[in-house]
Amino acid sequence: MRSRLALLVALLLVAAAGAATAATTEAPLPDSASTAPPPPPAQERKLLLSELGGNPAETLRGVEGQHSWSFGLRLDQTVQAARLRLRYSYSPALLAELSHLRIQLNGVVVATVPLPREANGAEQLSEIALPSEFFTDYNQLNIQLIGHYTTGCEDPLHSSLWASINGASELLLNLRPLELSPDLARLPAPFFDERDSERLLLPFVFPAKPSLPMLEAAGVAATWFGALADYRGAYFPVVRGALPKGHALLFATNDARPAGLELPAVQQPTLRMLRNPSDPYGQLLVVQGRDAAQLRQAVTGLALGSTLLSGPVAVMKTVELPARRPVNDAPRWLPSDRPARLGELVQDLSELQVDGHAPGPINVRVRVAPDLFTWNRRGVPLKLGYRYTPPLEDDNSLLTVSANKQIVSSFRLKPGEPGHLDGVLRVPPYLLGADNNLQFQFGVDYHRPGPCRDSGLDLVRSSLDPEASTIDVSGFDHYALMPNLRLFANGGHPYTRYADLAETALLLPTPASDGDLEAAFQVLGRLGGITGAPGLRLRLAGGEALDELDDRDLLLVGNQPLLERWRQNLPAVIEREARSSGPLARAGLWFRRGLAGDNAASVSEGGVSAESGGAIGALVGFESPARGGRSVVALLYNGEPARQAVLDALASPGAVARIRGDTAIIRGSQISVFSANGSYAVGHLAPLTWLWLQFSLHPWLVVGLVLIAALLAAAGVYGYLRRLAARRIAAT
Repeated sequence: MRSRLALLVALLLVAAAGAATAATTEAPLPDSASTAPPPPPAQERKLLLSELGGNPAETLRGVEGQHSWSFGLRLDQTVQAARLRLRYSYSPALLAELSHLRIQLNGVVVATVPLPREANGAEQLSEIALPSEFFTDYNQLNIQLIGHYTTGCEDPLHSSLWASINGASELLLNLRPLELSPDLARLPAPFFDERDSERLLLPFVFPAKPSLPMLEAAGVAATWFGALADYRGAYFPVVRGALPKGHALLFATNDARPAGLELPAVQQPTLRMLRNPSDPYGQLLVVQGRDAAQLRQAVTGLALGSTLLSGPVAVMKTVELPARRPVNDAPRWLPSDRPARLGELVQDLSELQVDGHAPGPINVRVRVAPDLFTWNRRGVPLKLGYRYTPPLEDDNSLLTVSANKQIVSSFRLKPGEPGHLDGVLRVPPYLLGADNNLQFQFGVDYHRPGPCRDSGLDLVRSSLDPEASTIDVSGFDHYALMPNLRLFANGGHPYTRYADLAETALLLPTPASDGDLEAAFQVLGRLGGITGAPGLRLRLAGGEALDELDDRDLLLVGNQPLLERWRQNLPAVIEREARSSGPLARAGLWFRRGLAGDNAASVSEGGVSAESGGAIGALVGFESPARGGRSVVALLYNGEPARQAVLDALASPGAVARIRGDTAIIRGSQISVFSANGSYAVGHLAPLTWLWLQFSLHPWLVVGLVLIAALLAAAGVYGYLRRLAARRIAAT
């Protein structure tokens, strides 16, 4: 009995001890409330429908006209609430009791908007709540017009059946950030998220005094992220001695580490994902190496092998550079050795198909090498294979082909055809630039068979054959007369001739300010965005290393002593800032040539020097004094506002279209360009093409050749006659 009682007491004591242990383990730490992340702040994101669709307004026509807008949500955000602030107008002829707008989000009807007759065609404003539970990573907002103008027989495509959606309509999203666990498997997210259509903003964090090799590794990273960002553009703020909010990319070696973060020493190239100590919802991608050489290897491994990584830490055992890329083989450009299929140029083959009698255009983005030499050529061959639902009658049904909104050709869509035809045309060279939009507009006439015999079914389908439709630039040379800032601004020429930047060097001032570094990284990101490839063979140096870089094309950022040495070779120089007691610094601007108009073929040598207050920047292109045939483009500015104006000009399609010549002076939003004769050429031409080009550029050569040919012919005839006369004399 006593033994049983002792056993029972022992069991009770063990149970009590276990309960105490569990209570101790599960109880929160006294200071856990202070370490828990604070409630996430609400962030409102405003999207204009014009930004999503690219048009200032969209018109819905017919009984069931509709239009869709697509947008994505970042991986690290979720929608708490959303609303659509819809601006619209509609036909006064619509019957209010039968007509309305149907709002759909990802295929689910979320609201209907009545169309009362009292509006009388004036613009209306409606605010519509969108359920947050219907949002996904990729979303589609669809607005459909259900319109009727009579209760009797009606024409489904009557001209009175319309509604217009203003592009100023706003999609307002209340977003809550999500706390993600550190995992390299998400790369390139959350630093770059392909769902996000906004400009990439990714801070680069450095030690207080980063070395040039460390900055070079960061430059390679900028080209990779720029290639990912593509059309969005990328901006890389530079941070030293602190950790920014949000997501950031951090560079460190064992001897040089940014402040504010304890990092273990490494012996091999390492990538590490960490929570940002300054932001509970931000993450840091730490690129580490024992020294700068390993840091460059870590960046190369990130660019080449990010899809192989997982977990919070990855050590690069071996990193080997791929072979040098051939000239003009950027992944985003049309191939130079074969025709490109249109199916290769779209993300989804469904983009090549449209529905309805009057559908929207099929848009295909086509990018070519900026130095494509189309002189004296009929155009770029474009072969089309297309299918369509044959029209009922021989009418005005057409397929219209345009390049950059300029018509190229059109094809009749006839009844009785098999519905699968081929067409061959040539896109005129003057319509093509480095970045182009080909538009294919199908239009099938609508025929009403008779009163009250209309059908609500719209079975018209049209499509381009993704395999049979090709565009071919393989027969063209690559050649350009330089300097030419238009080629640089539009296509990064000549630096992008090699997509891995194997023949590019970027020179920084010594010491380089944060603004200089931001300008350099943004330009490098733009080069990556143009080619679609990381610049794995980029060189970054100071002006004192020029002797080692004479076999490369040079990018100069900021005012440098090197510019003073080359002063007589530059079209223009922005002098160093002069100290001034006024609110504005005095900026000196010196021209080696007289100021010329935009279309000037040549200008006389001379000089103009001016000093003025305020911000002024410039893009200047010239042949490298270090080696003939090599190019230099310098980004010059006299302060932060001027630097930002230059970068904004390169990021704005409207401003880029205005940059040309060898000098572009940028004062805020105003751009003035100046030109001189092209003094050197980059690229190669077939011998016969080169000869004809010389005749075109130098007409006096034709006169000289004709004179020489006439003299030779005269000499030949004279010699023949002398010999003939000699034979006659000998015969007598």
